[in-house]
Amino acid sequence: MAIDVGRHRAPSGTPELSVVLPALAENASALRHAFDDWARAAKLPDELVETMSLAVYEAMANAVEHAYRGRAAGTLRVHALVAGAPEHVLITVEDEGRWRTPDTDDGLRGRGIPLMEALAGSVDIASRADGTTVTMAWPADGGGEPGR
Repeated sequence: MAIDVGRHRAPSGTPELSVVLPALAENASALRHAFDDWARAAKLPDELVETMSLAVYEAMANAVEHAYRGRAAGTLRVHALVAGAPEHVLITVEDEGRWRTPDTDDGLRGRGIPLMEALAGSVDIASRADGTTVTMAWPADGGGEPGR
């Protein structure tokens, strides 16, 4: 597992977070700790950190559960930075797996994407033959309406 915090800095001067790890459920805790440590070092509001942490976890859980189904676990990449004017937190979660259409038959499943959309200021999901990238953004001051 490779976790790089602070080697690169965003234009805002805030360190960037870059995590590359196997897409395995047992890596969730390490990723969450790395993300929380980065967000607190970036001096982001506590409520925003909690919201982003949940959304990042959902994106990672989707990749772990769905992207590599039926084959060996591949790579999961998480990148976070604070950039722009006004400043926004930009987070990407990428896998190299295959997109799976959400199963609508099971009433207990299929809530990950709507949850990310409810938590983030914006969510973009790009699926390609070589993987999926989830990009989420929030105002860095914690303002604005989630999911808008």
